[in-house]
Formats: sequence, C-alpha cells, structure tokens
Amino acid sequence: MKRLHEIIRPFLAIILGALIFLMDLNDLQGQNEVLAYGIIGVVAAALYVAIGIIGLTLNNRLPGSAKRAFEIVSVVTFPILMFVYFLLSTIAAARAEILGPNGWFLAILKMTASICFAIVFLVAGLVKERHLNKLALLLASVFVLALLLEVLFDILGNAIGLGGIIVVEVVVYFIYGNILFNSLPNAKGEPAPVEEPEAEEPAAEEEPAEAPAEE
Repeated sequence: MKRLHEIIRPFLAIILGALIFLMDLNDLQGQNEVLAYGIIGVVAAALYVAIGIIGLTLNNRLPGSAKRAFEIVSVVTFPILMFVYFLLSTIAAARAEILGPNGWFLAILKMTASICFAIVFLVAGLVKERHLNKLALLLASVFVLALLLEVLFDILGNAIGLGGIIVVEVVVYFIYGNILFNSLPNAKGEPAPVEEPEAEEPAAEEEPAEAPAEE
C-alpha cells in the first residue's frame, strides 16, 4: 500500500487540477459570482496541473528551495480557492435572504478557517518559525473540519442526506488531504537536534625509541 502511494503521489497535483477544471469549467458561462468563481477555479486548476507536470518531469533536477516553493503553493492555493467559493456563495445566499443562523455560523467558520490557514501556512513556510509551524498544523486540522462540514451541510445550514453528497467533491477533498498531510511534516516545527561537541581525540602516545641492536 505504501509503495502504491509513492507511485501515485507525483500525480496527485495533476489529478486535483484536472478535477477542479472539470468542476468549474461550466461556471464560465454563468454570471456575477458564478462567473467570478469559474475564472478563479480554472486558474487554480491550471496552476495545479503546471506544478504537477513540472514536479513530475524535473523532480530530480529541481533545487530543494524550488521543491519547497511548489509544495507551499500547492497547499495554499486550495484554501484560497475555497475561501473565494465560501465568500461568493455566502454573498449570493445573503442577497437571496435564505441564510439561517446555522448557515451564517458555518459560512463564517469555513471562511475564517480557509483564509487563516492559507496565510499562516504561507508565512510559516517562508519564515520557518517553530510556533508558526505549530499554529499552521492546528489550522490545517480546522480547515479539514471545514471541508467536512461542507460535505455534511448545505449553504443554508441544513444537514445533507447521503444521496445529496457530491462524490467528486469528496474525491477532490481527499486528494487535497493527501497533498496537505504529505507537507505537514515540514510544518511541525520540531526543534532542531542539539549538536553534541565532538570529543577530542586523545593525543597519540609517543612510541619508545627502539634500542640499538647489539652486535
């Protein structure tokens, strides 16, 4: 199973980008919030596909800093995309005056979790500060919870039945979860091991001079 995961891992960004593209392509024929989200979604999808192709073809030739940059971008892009989706959906629902108390609560929670996680993870990846890394790890869990709430509750705040769950969204969240948790070990912020001073080598003992051979 672990070997299968290692084989699939380089393709995750490409698969995620392709699914986001297929999900958001029809939004380009919409208007207002739908069109705006469609454009942003297609751009995010193209970014994921580009990162996946570059990482797949140039993996052994990329420097470590470039790999880390691609990793940060791949983690941060999705919560930003979801923040835009939550924001535009909330605006549309508020304009239609259909949001109830639970709908407002979930919308604010999901928007806050998305944008806070994206910002903190980005800063933690650039600054490499231990406490920021731990905060990013905590916010990653909250963001995953927000994605779970998105699956279980609709925009109005009502629970969704099993038949109302959109399977492709669950697959997208699962693939992103794999990308996210593959990056989390770099964000745990464990203290660097303390280097122990090297023990000084004892001075070599001088060998006694050989006695002259007797004739």
